[in-house]
Amino acid sequence: MTTALIPQINIAPLFAEDRPARAAVDAAIFAAAQEIGFLTITGMPAPSAIDHTAKASLIRLFSLPEAKQRPLWKNNFEPANPNLYRGWFPLHSGPTLSREGYEIGP
Repeated sequence: MTTALIPQINIAPLFAEDRPARAAVDAAIFAAAQEIGFLTITGMPAPSAIDHTAKASLIRLFSLPEAKQRPLWKNNFEPANPNLYRGWFPLHSGPTLSREGYEIGP
């Protein structure tokens, strides 16, 4: 029986502007997912502190009326919107989950 090593990938380039380095990290993540199905990561940037004013602004987003939120909705909730992977997802509830939010990221 062979034991494959779980690859360790430095994802720091994903948070920088160097496109070739970002592409290399993307390729490494894809290869790990395809070959073994697991990976560990290093290079996560330190979380930045959010001051009280910024936090209040973020929370205010949740109290916007639906008409103001709708242009921010992801494409799967509002097909006319271009936001495929980032954006607002409106409140939806189920037996084990009730959530709404705004997806952001690199």
